[in-house]
Amino acid sequence: MAEPAHDADAPSGIRPLVEALKGVAIVMIVGIHVRRGWFGWQGVHVFIVLSGFTLAMSAMKAPMRWRAWFWRRAVRILPSFWITAMLGAAGALLLAPESLVTGSGHTETAASLLLRDLTLTRNFDFGLMFGPLNASLWYVPLLVGLYLCFPPIMSALRRMTSVGAMTGLMLSIVAVEVIARAVAIQWLDGIPVGAGQGFMRGLGQVDQPLDHLPTGVRFQLWAPFGFFPTRVAEFALGMVAGVLWWRAPQRCARVVADARTLVIGAGVWLAACALSYQRAGWVVADLLIAFGLPLLLAGLLTRCQSHLPRAARGLEWLGGWSYQVFLLHVLVGSITAVLAVRWHISTLAPFLALLIAAAAVLVCSCRLLRAVDVRVQRILP
Repeated sequence: MAEPAHDADAPSGIRPLVEALKGVAIVMIVGIHVRRGWFGWQGVHVFIVLSGFTLAMSAMKAPMRWRAWFWRRAVRILPSFWITAMLGAAGALLLAPESLVTGSGHTETAASLLLRDLTLTRNFDFGLMFGPLNASLWYVPLLVGLYLCFPPIMSALRRMTSVGAMTGLMLSIVAVEVIARAVAIQWLDGIPVGAGQGFMRGLGQVDQPLDHLPTGVRFQLWAPFGFFPTRVAEFALGMVAGVLWWRAPQRCARVVADARTLVIGAGVWLAACALSYQRAGWVVADLLIAFGLPLLLAGLLTRCQSHLPRAARGLEWLGGWSYQVFLLHVLVGSITAVLAVRWHISTLAPFLALLIAAAAVLVCSCRLLRAVDVRVQRILP
């Protein structure tokens, strides 16, 4: 996504497709949090690629002043993120005023959880990375890390005029990601963020991570994969695609619409999903997913725009709200689940009423977050 949601600085010709891709990605992510055990987690890879894509398209318009660029990025994503973190801390204070036990067995208070999010340090602890209450917040510190490597990569891409030079740069970035992932898997008992879900239920068990480290070591398992070196090639893949599209939009549009591209994307994606079941495949599986899945979805959505325009416009609309939905949906869902247990809701009618109330809260919260976001961007330079 440009940010998990709403940065579409690309020219108008590509914007509807980008927004529709974000719409599909957020449906996948919400879906995996509703029911686990399928490939919905791969929506994150689509968002990472789209972030690099749209930022690169924007950067191609004019020479960048990087200090101003970083400020705009911070204003774009951090106020909404911090507001959501404060809402999560308030929820934790109400539901567990003493302490919360994290996945690593340590206890945290609402204040300590909030401090982690305000300082963007949630991802240093595998027990905190996915919770408690809001597992979605891990993505924003990752995104901030990717922003740090955007200026040097973008500066190099702007100077390159040949596909060969861009391929060489891309291969060097791939090498960085592969090495970082190999170190995480081999020495930090690492497992990619979504690998434990597999592709679909019933297709076998995903390999377990190595078990060299004691559980008291917090930077292990999925924690290393919350940092940009293990994802930088996915981001750069989107950047390269953005530069190529800016320079030859009609040719790129024809490539995306070509049925052969759709078949290639599906083949690479399915092969990557197979690799995600094997520990040795974790080194490259995410990158291949980030290559194949967006190609497949872009080809399908191009056809959807022609044959099912209403569905395509619906996905575009949803894509425009994807950042707010991304930040808030797990928090609202977690609080709803806790209340259902505490209120001993066991029959259908009150359960449906609670779900309707939760949906209303999510909609209102997204609108509030969007309003605050727009206001902040108007006030701050």
